[in-house]
Amino acid sequence: MLSVFMHVLVSMLTFPIFISPANTTHQVLVFDFGSELYVWHGKDVPLGDRKVAVKLGKQLYSGNYDYSSCRVNPLDASCTNKDVPQKGEGRPSWTLFGRLSEHNETSLFREKFLDWAERKKEEATQTEELKSPENSTMRSPFDSDLQPCDAKALLDNEAEPVKTVLEGVDVQRGYGLVKTEDGRQAELATLAVEAWHIKEHGEEELPEGSLGHLHEGDAYVIRWKYSITTLVGKRQKPGELSVAAPGRERIACFFWQGRHSSASEKGTSALMTVELGSHRGSQVLVTQGKEPPCFLQLFQGGLIIHKGSRDDRSNSTDGWRLFCVRGEAEVEASLVEVACELASLRSRASLVLLNAQKSVLYLWHGCKAQADSKQVAKRAADKLKLRCPSELGLNSRSKLKVEEVEEGSEPAEFLKPLGLQDKKAYDCMLQDPGKYNYTPRLFWLSASSGLFEGEEQLYPARVTEGVMAMPFLQENLYSAQQPALFLLDNRMEVYLWQGWQPEDTQCTGSAKMRWDSERKCAMETVLQYCKG
Repeated sequence: MLSVFMHVLVSMLTFPIFISPANTTHQVLVFDFGSELYVWHGKDVPLGDRKVAVKLGKQLYSGNYDYSSCRVNPLDASCTNKDVPQKGEGRPSWTLFGRLSEHNETSLFREKFLDWAERKKEEATQTEELKSPENSTMRSPFDSDLQPCDAKALLDNEAEPVKTVLEGVDVQRGYGLVKTEDGRQAELATLAVEAWHIKEHGEEELPEGSLGHLHEGDAYVIRWKYSITTLVGKRQKPGELSVAAPGRERIACFFWQGRHSSASEKGTSALMTVELGSHRGSQVLVTQGKEPPCFLQLFQGGLIIHKGSRDDRSNSTDGWRLFCVRGEAEVEASLVEVACELASLRSRASLVLLNAQKSVLYLWHGCKAQADSKQVAKRAADKLKLRCPSELGLNSRSKLKVEEVEEGSEPAEFLKPLGLQDKKAYDCMLQDPGKYNYTPRLFWLSASSGLFEGEEQLYPARVTEGVMAMPFLQENLYSAQQPALFLLDNRMEVYLWQGWQPEDTQCTGSAKMRWDSERKCAMETVLQYCKG
């Protein structure tokens, strides 16, 4: 029999919920969300108990259900379809039955919870610390007498690399040596990569030649098959490692959402990851601009993010197109399409100007672009020339001519497609003597925890030992809950960015006092930061 078997019945209005996993490694839980039913088991549950749990879960899924006591029928959350019964026998065919394991939960499942296990545990520890006698003088979340945060701590903080944990293993950048669940050294290798374009009512598998071509108006599912092979030491030569038996095939499904993709496409991609994973493997949500390195390396420097959508007929491949090169490692490079105008140039970056009809490609380098970044951009341009993708209007017969251009020495053929504006159209640094060999830093300043604190914002694919000229996007500011406060450290100047008050709220009374107090703390923090 099962060590523990719990059935949690939840209506749609009880979201979000949270159940701590502190003692669940030996347990099996069944979650009934009406339209979705999941059987979840901890990593230490025996195989026989897992099979019994699935049988019992299927019996519950196909048996009688009764939601008459719920304020909202979870099979009709919109409350618009009166034909959906609140009780009956057997769920509708469109509902979902899933089997999940610890550290292998889908995003669709995790979003049902108020917070996930690791963060909740940290918050509980912090709460206990706040309750301790030595911290009894700390302010409550509702105390308006806030104090600036420690600017020196912000300056001295060395942020940890962003982790991507799949099936209990930090896959790091998606290749090379990693550590397994039990701490042993292993080698990670990619076996296959497949992609699907998500449409309003279905999906379309992309041919191999279209792999790595994403559109900001669409959503995609990318399935990554990989293996982790444990390495063991040789006794006769203690410094060397040999390969143990090949590791089992593992699967990770990334559902990538373009910044302009529709809500229905996002929902379809989330459901599809469950089907593709066959209830095993990991499901990872990836939003445009925040791609982790293990995702970027799947395309080996050939990732291109287009404007518009794949099915948009007005998205023509004729004429000139401009792409900004992102990425600090050659296998993680990507080309992001931007407006084809002079204002899109950046003196600290490299860009690609392409005309497929004329088979001309200009690789433009800003005067302050780092040598490593130029090399990454050159490899990305070489990859494009080698593949000649049809999405860009090229083909195997195209003889693409690549010409490198330095800022300040552009030929007329390069400047004409970008317009006739002068260099003031963008922040041209030709007359600036600075070397700009540093990485900007961004901190989110907030008192949401009760104390005024600064949280550093990190680009997931950052390379700690290198220089990242443009690690952030403007949407990093706009995606935060407004009004928001950000500190941007650009080495030679420090900016304090202030958001806006949402139209559906009125900043009056205590709320206004709180906001004014936060702004005062933010300014004092910035002044201390500059002195430091």
